[in-house]
Amino acid sequence: MRLVAAIIVLASSGCSALGASGSASDVAATVDDVSANETAAHDTAAHEDTDVAGGYDAETKGSAVACSDGCPAGWYCPGDPATALCAKRLCNLPDSWPGAVQKVSMFEVPGGAGGCDLDGDGAVDNAVGSGLSMLLGQVNDALKKSIGDGTLVIAVALPAAATAGTPFDAQVLQAALDASNPTCDKTSPAANCAYVVLPASFDPAGGPGMCPPRNHLTGLVIAGSQLSSAVQSQPLLVTIPVAGSGLTLPLREVRLQGTATVGPSGELTTSGVLCGMILRADVDAALAANPDFAGLGRSGASALPDSFSFALSFSTVAGHLVGLAAP
Repeated sequence: MRLVAAIIVLASSGCSALGASGSASDVAATVDDVSANETAAHDTAAHEDTDVAGGYDAETKGSAVACSDGCPAGWYCPGDPATALCAKRLCNLPDSWPGAVQKVSMFEVPGGAGGCDLDGDGAVDNAVGSGLSMLLGQVNDALKKSIGDGTLVIAVALPAAATAGTPFDAQVLQAALDASNPTCDKTSPAANCAYVVLPASFDPAGGPGMCPPRNHLTGLVIAGSQLSSAVQSQPLLVTIPVAGSGLTLPLREVRLQGTATVGPSGELTTSGVLCGMILRADVDAALAANPDFAGLGRSGASALPDSFSFALSFSTVAGHLVGLAAP
């Protein structure tokens, strides 16, 4: 069964758009392409403008190179490697790291009773969790497997002031275990695994200067043991693994609430829930972009409301970054 079928069940069961604020339906329905295609985009940390293999003049000929032939250094693949042409990176990939990170050790889509009160009426809003009730086991098993086998490694980079009780921002990065600890237990609170950051974590068109992270959270606060965030102005991209593949959707009007715990050796762990809104137009676009859902397209989501509420429970454990992964 597919996620689309589950969402149609959600709609037909009477779940309506929440509309946490009037801005949700006004957001342009665009989906950033952050698929695995970009992980293999032949990006580089060297910030060079000349090709290292093909003899291309990167300033003038890179745009004529097919991604399938390998992009020159300083260029990247902006889409499907089978059809897209290389595009010039407009910024530099980071060459320094904050060190300590929070690595996601658990993602789970909670049932309808889990989530946040998005509209202030005192009730939890999680239409997707309610609509997916028959498939939550399948979806959550896929999330657990992806985290356990290292397919999905999310590292949240926090600044040093993260425990000071003042607002701070955090980068949400795609990562992989560093070669120095290939068997490190990625879900253990005590392991403190070493990770490298994947170049796909950064927007290569976000120049000048350093490439910004594709995903980040702003206005986070740790006060005592409570962890919370402001409502985010930028969407957070969330991939839901289903049917052997996954749909990447922008979660909009995101807010976070949870707890933060400092262990006996000073290690920080967190747990909580990310909540927000998903737009029907974003589902349409994600279905159209994913060949595993060919033929469903807009008709598969036509019964959906304009927007609906979503929640994602999480836990994290301490880890640390040691550099950038090879392209």
